[in-house]
Amino acid sequence: MGTWTKVLPTLFEQLPVFNGVGSCKKDTDVVPRGAKRRLDFDSSANSFSDQPVKRITPDSSKYRKTEASIIKLFNLEKKYGNKGVDIGGVKFELQFTQHNRQHSIALKLSEINAVVNHNPYISRIVLLDSGETFHFPYFGSVDTPCKARESVISTFPRDMFSVEPCQVIHSFSLGEDKSTPLECSKYEDGKYLIGQPAIRSCVSSCEAMILMDFGRLDLVDIDKIRGTNLSRLTTLKHDLENNGFRCTVLTLSKGMSSDIHEKETMVLKALDMKAEGGDAVVSVDAQIGGHVVMLDGFSELAGSEGDTSEPFIHVRDPFNKLRLKVKADYIFQISSEVLVIHHPGSRT
Repeated sequence: MGTWTKVLPTLFEQLPVFNGVGSCKKDTDVVPRGAKRRLDFDSSANSFSDQPVKRITPDSSKYRKTEASIIKLFNLEKKYGNKGVDIGGVKFELQFTQHNRQHSIALKLSEINAVVNHNPYISRIVLLDSGETFHFPYFGSVDTPCKARESVISTFPRDMFSVEPCQVIHSFSLGEDKSTPLECSKYEDGKYLIGQPAIRSCVSSCEAMILMDFGRLDLVDIDKIRGTNLSRLTTLKHDLENNGFRCTVLTLSKGMSSDIHEKETMVLKALDMKAEGGDAVVSVDAQIGGHVVMLDGFSELAGSEGDTSEPFIHVRDPFNKLRLKVKADYIFQISSEVLVIHHPGSRT
């Protein structure tokens, strides 16, 4: 998992309270703002059941809250029950980003509630025995809102997106020789995701993901990712072209003042241009300000009988280190520019 900055649980005593692991809501759910959501811990990160969630019976286990959820999420009783292992001693690593730096905490299952209750920033949990990893979806996006979580910042408004249930197949660290290497995830579709190490390093973080997507890990510059401050897509285009990539910038005639139809045309054209195996980065006026995310795809969720389908744009967001499915109309509205990186063998 790489060497992370180790932080003692006592540092979080003054932080807001978090009482459970988040889970992606089903595509068919329509949950009013502020309503309680069902959390499904019976399924894996890429398998979601349409059946009602079965809650843990109060007297079924001595573990409560997040610990009980983790037991079900990782299927610990099946993995360790027949081996005579006390699952309370099974070791995990909790990972999070705070104050522009990545951190991790290694601890036993029985110690997790005490730490998680005081740390709302945890984004991933790793079972150290196997390396099996699950995201704690960013709380503002998938969990019931409460006063303790109002300070958690997300890239987009919580009612505009859901977390993609994508399976991580490999995790590794970029810059093992650095004091705080960057944690990287590779997904089953071959795409990579890193969390930007600083608030203003989204462009350089996307550049690293592009290079890894194209198999050029050798070109990834960790110091550049950490040191870049408020870069632009034109700079990214220049840097990629210097490394032999062919790129196209799509812009709007009136910038952000352009109408929604022109913005929609731009984003969909970019997705069409990258369809032969390329990549694309879209610049957006997000909830956190100017930002860029990886533009991965388009899908439509069929509505009920007689209703129109709802379109979504799929992105990789380095700010929250999550893969998201965002309402297309919202993405069109906030988009200002797209950089398309062509696959070497494509003609577009």
